[in-house]
Amino acid sequence: MNKIPGKSEDLNRGDSEGKNVAGRNKTNEELIKESVYQYRLLFELSPTGILIEDNNGNILDMNPEFCKIIGYKREELLGRNISIIVPEEYRSEIQKRINFILAGNVLYSIVTNIKKDGSEVFMELRETSFYLPDGTKGILVICNDITERKKAEKALKQSENLYRSLVETSPEGISLGDLDGNLIFINDQKVALFGYENQEELLKKSVYDLIDESEIEKAKALSQELIQKGYINNAQIKFKRKDGSFFYGEIRAKLIYDEKGNPSKIIDVISDITDRKKYLDQLKEAKIKAEESDRLKSAFLANMSHEIRTPLNGILGFAELLKDESITEGQRREFLDIINSSGRQLLNLINDIIDLSKIETGQIELIETECNINSLLNEVYAFFQSIKKDSGKDNIEFRFKPGIKDAESDVKIDSFRLKQILNNLLSNALKFTHQGYIEFGYRLIDNYLEFYVKDTGIGVPKESMNIIFERFRQADDSHSRIYGGTGLGLSICKALVELMGGDIMLSENEKEGAKFIFRLPYNKVSFVNQEAKKIINEPESWNWSNKKILVVEDDFNNFLFIRTILKKSGIKILRAENGFDAVEITKNEPDIDLIMMDIQLPKMNGYEATREIRKFNNNICIIAQTAHAFYEDKNKCIAAGCTDYLPKPIEKEMLFAMLEKYLA
Repeated sequence: MNKIPGKSEDLNRGDSEGKNVAGRNKTNEELIKESVYQYRLLFELSPTGILIEDNNGNILDMNPEFCKIIGYKREELLGRNISIIVPEEYRSEIQKRINFILAGNVLYSIVTNIKKDGSEVFMELRETSFYLPDGTKGILVICNDITERKKAEKALKQSENLYRSLVETSPEGISLGDLDGNLIFINDQKVALFGYENQEELLKKSVYDLIDESEIEKAKALSQELIQKGYINNAQIKFKRKDGSFFYGEIRAKLIYDEKGNPSKIIDVISDITDRKKYLDQLKEAKIKAEESDRLKSAFLANMSHEIRTPLNGILGFAELLKDESITEGQRREFLDIINSSGRQLLNLINDIIDLSKIETGQIELIETECNINSLLNEVYAFFQSIKKDSGKDNIEFRFKPGIKDAESDVKIDSFRLKQILNNLLSNALKFTHQGYIEFGYRLIDNYLEFYVKDTGIGVPKESMNIIFERFRQADDSHSRIYGGTGLGLSICKALVELMGGDIMLSENEKEGAKFIFRLPYNKVSFVNQEAKKIINEPESWNWSNKKILVVEDDFNNFLFIRTILKKSGIKILRAENGFDAVEITKNEPDIDLIMMDIQLPKMNGYEATREIRKFNNNICIIAQTAHAFYEDKNKCIAAGCTDYLPKPIEKEMLFAMLEKYLA
């Protein structure tokens, strides 16, 4: 290999023959040597790597910086081919590269070479040809180690890819815009969020084009806040989609500053919070309702205490007065009437509470029977005529207007529930009316019976019409203090009417008083079994001296009541205090004509006792008597084997009618 002028061992070698005394002019040879020395000095001290190759790619020389970059010592590379530092997959391209440069071209490139330790080094190269001292062409390579820069670029690219992936896969809408509201970048989720087809379509819109008109001023205020603070968090805005629909979005935005520290861009993230907002609104509404419900229940309980104690005071107080032997017969009858009236008032209250409980748990069942509407409503009319008189309201006119002829008024309906609804509405009308009239009736419209109750009473304030059918509610809470009542009646009416397939409303057109209207399906029948409606009145005297009944009752007072009212009839009465004894007595007394069976008994309840008795006596009449109160319980009693059903508290007339029916 040809030697290159200016080897390091020649740097300090002087030419003794060429030395002259001070001031002598330098010869050409001295100038050349000085130039070579300067070249070599620059070569050795250059902060840039320098490599010299011959036209075959053999390494002729390199400076220390190149050795530092590539990790080899100088002597390890001299005379070796450049392929020693070129990755194997690129070695086939070496000769092509050499030819390109030797043809007079300057090659700029970034390559990956292999260091001595096997690691990669990224090098930025500038390669050109030049003449070697022997007159042949060689290649001069100027190189810089850009490994750290490439690593930084790679890390930056990875970071960019990571953030782009995060933006593109984010479930939230993300966009970049300028300070004027123009969009620069948006992710696909934001395109979908606003209902557009693609990014290009949405990029044509301004930020303010996407906001509901009613929220524009709010959005501008938020923009000002963003400029002042540099960020906004969790701001809520109503946005509009391409199709005109709306959604509620939660915005988080941040300012991006330029190199001079001036705000230049805005990046924002939008989350669809429509469902969350709806849920929170529902929670707020539920909280308000719960608080109102608590208030109403507290008021209800306080009122209930009053409603219970008032009739109890009448019962217990006048019962105590009856013990006074000095009272007259007239006073005694008056006290008994008060006790009876207070007891019925208390019973009605208990019935309302039980009804409410059954409504809430879905336990009420309809018992539809054939009846004549006109006859049923005439009974209601007669009953309230009596109530009106007892209430000292004879000045009020009471009217009943049937809607169809008797022949057309035979229907199939739950007559008990219909009476209950009318009784509640008429009781309210009588309570709140002090003069004028009360009228009720019905008419046939579109195969519905439309019933109404109207009065000239105090009426219902317009603001209370929407709440009047809610439980525990009254038109005015002060009414409960003035007029009494629990606020359950109308809510029970509404539930019963809807259960019967109808609807109920309060008319808003009444100038004075109130008018309640409810509709029920008109299920016409061709005839009514009049026997089913027949009421058996107590004759002046009964004679059942040849009959024997078993009263199964664990409560002695209840047994005493039955025994007392039947005493004049001469009937023989046996008693069993539990279901087990009832079964044994029935076995031992085969001539018992009828059993009055309480349901809630110790040891063995009435249902079980009835089933046991039916195993050996299928003919005896068993009348269920229970405080489980309503017709829904009748089916359960009949299913257990009872013949009929008598609800507690037992009324004398009902008891006589039942015994007459089965003992006659």
